[in-house]
Amino acid sequence: MDLLRLYSIVAVGLVALAALPGSVRSAPVKERQVFPLVAGGSVRPDDLSVRDLAIVDENTVVVVGTTFDKDDDTNPINLGPNGAIVDLAKKTSRPFTNGHKGCICTAAVGRGRVATISTTRDPFLRLWDLKSSKSAGAVQIDEPDGGGSASGHEVGWFHKSDRVAVSVKDTLLLFDPAKPDTRTELAVPDKRHWPHRPIVSPDDARIAATASSDLVVWDVATGKAEAISVRPEKADPEDDWSAGRCAFGPNGLLIACRSDGKDVVPQGKDEADVPADLWGVVKIERGKVVPLVLGCTGTTFDCALDPSGMWLAVCGSAHPDKPLKDGSTSVGELRVYHLGTKELAFRDQVEGLPLTHVAFAPSGKRVVCATYDGHVRWWDVKGK
Repeated sequence: MDLLRLYSIVAVGLVALAALPGSVRSAPVKERQVFPLVAGGSVRPDDLSVRDLAIVDENTVVVVGTTFDKDDDTNPINLGPNGAIVDLAKKTSRPFTNGHKGCICTAAVGRGRVATISTTRDPFLRLWDLKSSKSAGAVQIDEPDGGGSASGHEVGWFHKSDRVAVSVKDTLLLFDPAKPDTRTELAVPDKRHWPHRPIVSPDDARIAATASSDLVVWDVATGKAEAISVRPEKADPEDDWSAGRCAFGPNGLLIACRSDGKDVVPQGKDEADVPADLWGVVKIERGKVVPLVLGCTGTTFDCALDPSGMWLAVCGSAHPDKPLKDGSTSVGELRVYHLGTKELAFRDQVEGLPLTHVAFAPSGKRVVCATYDGHVRWWDVKGK
């Protein structure tokens, strides 16, 4: 066989091999994940200290809380009610207290209504009809407590039914506000601390709430609860770790924030050198805490998943990218990650207090944040 014929046979063989399924080829260049947000606007309702934010629709947001602490009260929850319904399209707001007598601790939106709840001094779940813009009634959930420092109740709405989940002392009450006498009680394991900000999974099968350093997850069908500690295994015993806000995504996904009460990344330290255990967001898998190595460079206060479960938004505090004129060493920060690759797809910093609340609009094409001092800010997907 002459040399030219041999080369021809080898060349034909290589072409055929390349055409076979699973053949080794050059890997395509991986594109960086980008979530192209642009600043949409900002509204600041009068004299509002925000404790919760709830999305009504693409252009409407409810923020609730209390008035500013003008008398140096050591517990803001003792102050009067305040809230607002914010129109993002018009960049306006109107007052919304829904008849409460004290600080409004949480708001939840469902079935065309807003459910709000206050403290032990005003133990009523109050409903607001969004279509008529009128009160839709109130349900007493506990006996009034007029003495001492108030404690807050909190509420979450089911997605596929008219039921709500309300935290009352060391239990959750599940009931339909139209049938308030038919209630189911879910206990917190081992009488742990009062459950905070109960949220219901998209399929209504589970409820999650935080209780001190634990994330408590209930199975709605059986009433059984599991307490999952978010404290890192190698954490300093003197560090006071706490579970923060959590979010359900599709297919049973559960994400939660955690904090040790200190800045996670020391000033001037490279983020890449920070151990995974210290980052603010974790995933819960089979009752175990899995650090995602995602979060803000300071404290991560809140997290949210878009409707697809692909994008994770976190908000909190951060070290400023550049020195600020007033000498501040902290700014508010919004980050959006691609959850599959854990790539940082968007980041923005805003001067002032930390961003304490974050939520996606129903379309996933808008991200809304709020701060303790009443600012409501939003970002829109570019071109949408």
